[in-house]
Amino acid sequence: MSIQWPLVCFTLFAGTGAGTLVFIGLAELLGVGAKLRKLAAWIAAALMVVGGIASVFHLGSPLNFMSAVTNLGSLSGISIELIMLALGIIVAVIYALLAKTEDSSAVGKGLGLVALVIGLVLCWSFGSSYMLGTRPAWNTLLLPAAYACSGLTMGGFLYLTLLAVKKADTIALKKTALFVLLTAALGTLAFLAFGITAGEPVLVDNGVLFWVGVVVVGTVLPLIAGFMVWKNGKGSILIFTGLACALVGGLAFRVLMWLAGSPAILNLFDVAANNRGYYPF
Repeated sequence: MSIQWPLVCFTLFAGTGAGTLVFIGLAELLGVGAKLRKLAAWIAAALMVVGGIASVFHLGSPLNFMSAVTNLGSLSGISIELIMLALGIIVAVIYALLAKTEDSSAVGKGLGLVALVIGLVLCWSFGSSYMLGTRPAWNTLLLPAAYACSGLTMGGFLYLTLLAVKKADTIALKKTALFVLLTAALGTLAFLAFGITAGEPVLVDNGVLFWVGVVVVGTVLPLIAGFMVWKNGKGSILIFTGLACALVGGLAFRVLMWLAGSPAILNLFDVAANNRGYYPF
């Protein structure tokens, strides 16, 4: 199946922004990284806006985009995705405008909790909107799980990068790295489970992209980087490397999804061709 690059860019940029939103909420609730949460919120909002703009190019015409917007009441997968994206951008902007850069306030914690919940739902929705019965490799909850873990890992390393650049204290780095480590570990399991479930289209037809790009670069290396930062409470090079690997792995997974997304009817033709000796024609 041909790669839909506008949608790849959409879920990559917006997914990173949504993941960053989750870690802003976590940082607010944990009381760490107060001086950079506003900056992180503006970056998260910008990434989600860029992702949203990229998705418009997939529709081919601004009129098609308006049709999609006016059809939000259908609550389809795409509608929910657009609604949550809009909410994510709004929450990120409100947080950036209202949250304090000192100790967390009740308002800040409330906004942080909202940001965390919306970010999680948004990360999940990027994958759930592709669950179609006509595409066997996509029709599994492992797809949104993998998308969610990918977005969280990318967003987590982006937040860690901001902490490193701003020379945050060891406690902030270690607490954040612990959650990044958790998302990377869950991502490794989700990607492996998705690949094994999808079978030949992933493991054989696109084996190099899956094993090298998605598993090794996209999850194992970020997992190692996250562990080392959590253990030592420092490591700018490890953080930058983890971010780069998470982004490359996120891109590789999104490309892999399209390459493995052949319609079910094509699979039936393949079965018939491979077993034509069983048929009387």
